[in-house]
Amino acid sequence: MNKKMTDKLMNFLIGISALVAIIGAYLKISHYPNGEFILGLGFILSIFFSMVEINRLKKIIKKYEKEESKVD
Repeated sequence: MNKKMTDKLMNFLIGISALVAIIGAYLKISHYPNGEFILGLGFILSIFFSMVEINRLKKIIKKYEKEESKVD
């Protein structure tokens, strides 16, 4: 998978997890059953996908730092 596709996929997954959290918040405020579960699920998904994205960006930064040190 190339970088552009990975960027789009990660943005999509983070957006979906945020949407799940917003829907869960609405359901919790409206006192629907399982609203708290869906809200928690949205937060957990957001944290997970954010951690994956941070690790991916760290690898990219290391790669660029190695390339820059070779040029100097």
